[in-house]
Amino acid sequence: MENDAQFHSYYINQLEPQLDALEVERKKVKNKILIMLLIGTVGYAILITILSQLIFMVAPVAVIIAIVDIITCGILYYVFVKKYKKTFKVDIVKLLLAFFKQDLEYFPQQKIPQNEYSQSQLFLKTVSRYNGEDMVTGIVNNIPFSFSELHTQYRSSDGKKTSYPTIFKGIFVVAQLKKQYANTVILPDTAEKLLGGKIGHFFQSMSFNRGKLIKTDFPDFEKEFVVYGENPDESLNLLSMDLVQRIMQFKFKCNSKIYVSFNSNKLFVAISSKKDMFEARVFKPIKDYNFIKTQIDYFDWILGIVEDFNLKRF
Repeated sequence: MENDAQFHSYYINQLEPQLDALEVERKKVKNKILIMLLIGTVGYAILITILSQLIFMVAPVAVIIAIVDIITCGILYYVFVKKYKKTFKVDIVKLLLAFFKQDLEYFPQQKIPQNEYSQSQLFLKTVSRYNGEDMVTGIVNNIPFSFSELHTQYRSSDGKKTSYPTIFKGIFVVAQLKKQYANTVILPDTAEKLLGGKIGHFFQSMSFNRGKLIKTDFPDFEKEFVVYGENPDESLNLLSMDLVQRIMQFKFKCNSKIYVSFNSNKLFVAISSKKDMFEARVFKPIKDYNFIKTQIDYFDWILGIVEDFNLKRF
């Protein structure tokens, strides 16, 4: 972030008073959790000791009690931290966004609509579970955009058990464009990296649901990404030297898998990430400049997507 000095002043004047009050609440929550764990552990040990004197087969009973104990602690943990985390999002995160002085709105419980996720054509598996939070909407350089955390999963079953593997987890960005485009999809190139040039290229071309494989004049770009498009000429026009460089720079800046698509009048960018945005920590001080700075840097990094892709030309 270029204006670190400005943010430090903003932190002292605007954020510290709110963080002082929230730190008091955090300590109360932490103490409740520690007491709960202590009572749960000691109570479990005492109960098992008593039962071992009364019944011969104590092991199955011990397992059942342990499961009940864990579930109870989990429920109480959620109850204890819910209000505290909500206060962090309502009071602190909104102040963080206000620092940018942009036309931004924050909706902690909302997410990018599933129809926009599907419209991107970035992930083709049928979604069984669609979850997300922390949606931000706004306008940057006259470009309307929105983003949120998303976690999408598909259903997998072998007849005996069912699981829900992850399709995508991370940040999903949608930006409005001025022009209409046929679908162009830019994906991480796993086939060529794993299998090598000719074999990887063969498997790339076998992706029948993706449109035509687009070959570009940028060898370094093709080592990292594969491009499919419904209109090859339009896709090649989109992939200017400027856009290719921006995608490459952004990939290395965030050190994550990047997925990009143009479809209709929208740009979609998906950034894989295991980290949750805007989450208050419980067991470490919340009044910590470096922690808060990390939060603002994370948002600044996402906001930079719209600026980095130079969307005015689209």
